Amino acid sequence: MTGLTYACDLDERDEITETNARNSPMLRLPAELRNQIYRYALTGGVAFILPKKFRFKGNPRTRFSKNAFGLRCVCRQLRAETYSIFYNSYTFDLTGFSNGHDATRELAWREISLIESIRIKQNEVLDMVRWGMAEESLHNPSLFWYARRSLRAVRRVEFDATEKMQTMYMVREVPKNLRIGFGKADLEVYINSWPLIHEIRLYQDTL
Repeated sequence: MTGLTYACDLDERDEITETNARNSPMLRLPAELRNQIYRYALTGGVAFILPKKFRFKGNPRTRFSKNAFGLRCVCRQLRAETYSIFYNSYTFDLTGFSNGHDATRELAWREISLIESIRIKQNEVLDMVRWGMAEESLHNPSLFWYARRSLRAVRRVEFDATEKMQTMYMVREVPKNLRIGFGKADLEVYINSWPLIHEIRLYQDTL
């Protein structure tokens, strides 16, 4: 009985999907134009990955953006069409966990493999500089441990730097070690610290 009911529900959903595709002005647009609209709607946002204990209505980071998430909740076809664009375009903030490895456990493998931009904790960055590409780093729970295994699509990494990290050593070593850890020479590294902006520009001018 349950199986028959479930099959009927699926048939009804498929019929609704087909009706939407025929009648929706949005879904009748060419695929290339729809993708361009999706990118305008979904680019530039931040998704906070939080442990379950921090997911409550009073936490502003658990509130959904009406513009981004609302679009994905309209219908199954829109959700399917925006799936990869959402994970490619948003920055995923992993700072709610003690380390990024634990954060990735909150997402499915397919979702993790699509993420291109992440924000991580300062202590993980320090771990990367400390461990480098030493053999021990393979057994360390820092970002190096899973960067090449899980977050293979990452192109951009950012983090907030405190005063003790605001040195030219950090400006030189951190981007280098992050690129080594991810195995990508063209990895974009953003250090969120206003006092460092001038120093970074001076350093880049000497390259």
